[in-house]
Amino acid sequence: MEIIGQAIPPAGAIAMGAFFTILIIAVALAVIGFLLRQRPFREERARALSLATAGTRTPALVRAWSRESATEKASNLRLTVSFAAHGVEREVEVPVRVDKDLIIGFAPGTTIHLLIDPADPARVCVDRSLSPVEVPRS
Repeated sequence: MEIIGQAIPPAGAIAMGAFFTILIIAVALAVIGFLLRQRPFREERARALSLATAGTRTPALVRAWSRESATEKASNLRLTVSFAAHGVEREVEVPVRVDKDLIIGFAPGTTIHLLIDPADPARVCVDRSLSPVEVPRS
């Protein structure tokens, strides 16, 4: 069929085009959602790099943890930790990715080591030199 010099595509072609458009949108939304969920863990890793030289080391007690997600090799955890900074007891949440072989070292009731920003004691990260989160790869 032709309307004013233009061919009308068959209904099957329109349906197929709509299906693939919806599929592409769904995949894009899934990727965006995944990246947003990973953001706190990437930020904690970046904070660890910046505080490795300027941060103050302190022990902290793991009060609680929750597992955000897991893969075959590692888990994304949200640790609730308490520590003393500038004479004040503080409790903060620290998102961190931990290899499964090391996860027991972050269980509630254990002591881990943190790096604290001297200018902002609420800005903390895991001290990877004293509380490793990754098994060294050979």
